[in-house]
Amino acid sequence: MFLLDNNTLEVYELDDACLRTSSVHKPTRISFAQFERLALKARTAGGLGQMVRLTPRNVVAVKLFNFTWAWGMRLSVVHNGELPIADREFGSEFVIVWPPARFIQAWCDMQEAVRRRGAALLTEDGSAVPPPSLSFHPRDRAFGHRDVPIARRVDVRDLTVAQRLFAASMTGWGAPFPIRNPATDYWAAQMEQLDSLEFRRFRQRRMNAPTEPAPAAAEPAPSAALVKRGNATFDLPDEVVALIASHRLRAEMDSATSLQRATFALMTVCRQFRAAAACTLQEMQTRVRDACCSLLGPSPMPPGNVQAVLRASGLTVRTALALSGPWYEYVRARRAVERVRKDGEQNGRLPRPPVVL
Repeated sequence: MFLLDNNTLEVYELDDACLRTSSVHKPTRISFAQFERLALKARTAGGLGQMVRLTPRNVVAVKLFNFTWAWGMRLSVVHNGELPIADREFGSEFVIVWPPARFIQAWCDMQEAVRRRGAALLTEDGSAVPPPSLSFHPRDRAFGHRDVPIARRVDVRDLTVAQRLFAASMTGWGAPFPIRNPATDYWAAQMEQLDSLEFRRFRQRRMNAPTEPAPAAAEPAPSAALVKRGNATFDLPDEVVALIASHRLRAEMDSATSLQRATFALMTVCRQFRAAAACTLQEMQTRVRDACCSLLGPSPMPPGNVQAVLRASGLTVRTALALSGPWYEYVRARRAVERVRKDGEQNGRLPRPPVVL
């Protein structure tokens, strides 16, 4: 099996002696739409475990250097023509290791189920599933190849196209712990309200405080009617205009709405700015698509580099490969991805099945 390093998105091959599974083990099957939605929501490959529940049927125990174990799982993505590959399912060759806080919680939940039902967590040799380490800490920022005793790096060219696309769809390292859900966690909003309330109280105290003598009256400022605006010649080289447009658009990449608003503002300046803004977006769209298309050919880019380009553009592998039109096609694709991410925050969690022993 393959291990996806959560720090660099590099692929490593694991020795069979480093893996333990149950006799009824099988990967968790999810649709491509669910996989894309969960990958957008999860900030790490292991973060997918925050939305998919571990059960004794899908646990994969990975041996660590100190002969303890970490827990992970395998995903099998059901493919129905969303990507240019012929595979009906892909991704089951990869082991996705959970963050320590999540697999420790899963272990405690399973132990409670064992206590109540009197069952056992079985592996292939009939022994109990090795419990995860309760004191494990990754050597790097997240779980990676340095945490396992035997791992061989696999060149990207040795992977199949489906495996490259699966690895590039992961979103890289984020937080090693479960992240807050904006749909149910109102801590940030409450802190903002308290901060605003304290500011209003502070301003009220300042207004009620005794005032100091007013300084001598200054000369009145000229009224707007008396201010005259001159007509300056606006003639800049195309390279300078393109640099200005690119910096302005880069500052508005937070959302498709802000990017579209900034693009329209640039295009209303003059024809030169209109051409520069359209050319900037068109070049970015081309770079993103070329990065994803490289995964389909004989000279693929590393999945980590492809994901960095996708993360900066706010797109997914599927939407990037579908780009073929003018610049506003990118804005439409970006808006569709944001809609998927928003839907994932509301109902992106997969149904939690009961613990089956």
